[in-house]
Amino acid sequence: MAGAVATPTQTYIRRLLATNKVRPAYGQGLRGAFLWALGLGIGILVNDIAFWFQVGFVGWLVSYTDDYLAVGRRVAGGAVVTVVGAVVTFLATLAGNNIWWSVAAAAGIGFGVGLFGVVGPAGVKKSLVLMFLTLFSIGFPGDVADALGLFYATLIGGAAAILLMLITLPWDRNRNQTLILVREFEAIADFADTMARDSDADAIGAAHTEVMKSADDASVDARWAVLWRGSRRFNALYQQGMEVMKALSAFIDVRSLTDRPSIPGASRMYDEVAAVLRDKAVQLREAGRILTAEEAESPDVAAALGAIAEVQDWIRANPAPVAQGDAALRSLSDAVRALGAGASDTGTVARPSRPGVEPWHLVVINLSNDTWLRRHLLRYVVLIAVATWLYKFFDIPDGFFMLLGVNIMLQPDLGTGFSRLQIFSLGTILGSIIGAFVGVTFGGVPVVILLVSAAAFYWLTAYFNVTYWSFAIGISIAIVSALGLLIPGGWDLGLWRIADTLLAAVIVFLGLILLWPTRGRRLVPKEYAALLRRTAKELQAVIDGESWDEFRARRERILVANTDLAFNIERTAREPGAPIELKREHQRMLVDVRSIQGGIANLAIDHLQSGRMLDENSRNLAARVVQQLELVATAYETGQRPEQLDRIVPPGTDTAAEYDDDQVAIVELGVATQYLLRWVRPGAPSPA
Repeated sequence: MAGAVATPTQTYIRRLLATNKVRPAYGQGLRGAFLWALGLGIGILVNDIAFWFQVGFVGWLVSYTDDYLAVGRRVAGGAVVTVVGAVVTFLATLAGNNIWWSVAAAAGIGFGVGLFGVVGPAGVKKSLVLMFLTLFSIGFPGDVADALGLFYATLIGGAAAILLMLITLPWDRNRNQTLILVREFEAIADFADTMARDSDADAIGAAHTEVMKSADDASVDARWAVLWRGSRRFNALYQQGMEVMKALSAFIDVRSLTDRPSIPGASRMYDEVAAVLRDKAVQLREAGRILTAEEAESPDVAAALGAIAEVQDWIRANPAPVAQGDAALRSLSDAVRALGAGASDTGTVARPSRPGVEPWHLVVINLSNDTWLRRHLLRYVVLIAVATWLYKFFDIPDGFFMLLGVNIMLQPDLGTGFSRLQIFSLGTILGSIIGAFVGVTFGGVPVVILLVSAAAFYWLTAYFNVTYWSFAIGISIAIVSALGLLIPGGWDLGLWRIADTLLAAVIVFLGLILLWPTRGRRLVPKEYAALLRRTAKELQAVIDGESWDEFRARRERILVANTDLAFNIERTAREPGAPIELKREHQRMLVDVRSIQGGIANLAIDHLQSGRMLDENSRNLAARVVQQLELVATAYETGQRPEQLDRIVPPGTDTAAEYDDDQVAIVELGVATQYLLRWVRPGAPSPA
């Protein structure tokens, strides 16, 4: 009926089925489902199900790992998965004949591909896929001839996926860049909305952590998207969005330093900035590509600039956070004005990069130190080895399902095992029942099984709203129904998949509890203390007049530490019995620490970049802030609050109005440092 309001269910279904110019229907999911259907169809026609099953399955897997980044990287990524997948399939097929070789293959290959966990979203998907192939092959052992057949089938399936991606390229090129920008602008707009409507520090801290995670993910994608046509326009818009996000982040703690519940005009400012970002996102989504400066309709930024100016006037009329607040608003005004000007095709293309060290250096760092990644990687390898031994020793029927369950519950993300354990188990039960019903009902009509499994694979990867729940249901329907063409299927296959998945859930649950627990509630305070000491050294570098290049390198390391700590806070919240209040406290303190770091960065820009040293009074004042940061770090680490921090007041001055600009900025750092003491939890256990 015209004008009727859609119910929540109808809205969800419409979103689930929707495709648009940013992610077209012929994309990743449809390509994978098509290759699966093609491979299985050929196998049915030529009566060679095993070989062509592998071809279609690998075609779907390689399409699933297509990360929608630069074309060269997409081809290279598909080639790596194909070649490495063929090798591990060959080795695992031979190893599956012996219990100890099976355990060695599962553990060794699991350790190798698990290292992809530090590379980024594309890397962890590839590790998941390679372990799929390994564990399936262990479940279907054979001789050298069988292993060679699967080796060739894997190469054919992967090559077909790459070829199909290149064939469809004219229809989906440039979509990845557009999607990166749309997500970036929408995430920053959501952050601005939260700041506009909510003065609660908990909500703002959580929103800030989320937007920092989104920015980190976007930076990984953006490193490669600049290789495409139109990369100058993409790079300009990407950097403009990042500048808005940085300016908003720098302004977070100003209201707390003013001792006021809100700053007059700030809510309208946030609303107007969010509106500009959303206008830009809508324009990109509707166009389906990055428009030139001449084609694009510039968003109206006048209202946003006016709102920013009003808040600037109020900030300048108050003595408290003048330097920090005014500097953040100047940056915000410049960034919004740049968004209104559009993106140019001229200029140098700078590759956006995630601050910090390269992925392989991160691997070395994580393996050399007691980090959450090393603990989880060792846990993953041990549990995969134990599950493989149980499967082979007790000859559990269709026990490779247990191996796949352990793999999915612990991978690809190395920090959400408990939530995936519950979701995947329930989704597998439902999907296996549906798959078994399809196998029993249409066992004599392979074409129906082909269509049902292809539809399930398409549902699994093609839409915006794919979750672990839909992943578990979709893959269970496809595998249980289609495997009935290879091995005795029907209800027995479905029931054994359910039983094996429940066994996997028990193994994973015990492993998460007993093996190398993340100990986040003890480690996070230690990481906070280390971050505060890093921040103190950063301020000391400004006092000492360190070179600008050295300071920038130091700053990049601190940004990496900030991001790692934000992720570790999220992982801590998933530990058994972790109180949500503790997560909120950690998030709010991280916001406070970032505010201090922003003030130090402003001092460095004013002095180190220009080669101008602080005067003696300012250096003495800053040295007292360094001492305060060290004291707060020790207090937070041990849970023992110092009796009284030195109140920082420049000698010879009575009011803030008499401070020079440097002293104002340093006093603000001292006030913010004293403010950190409210997060010290008396009696907290030492993390040592």
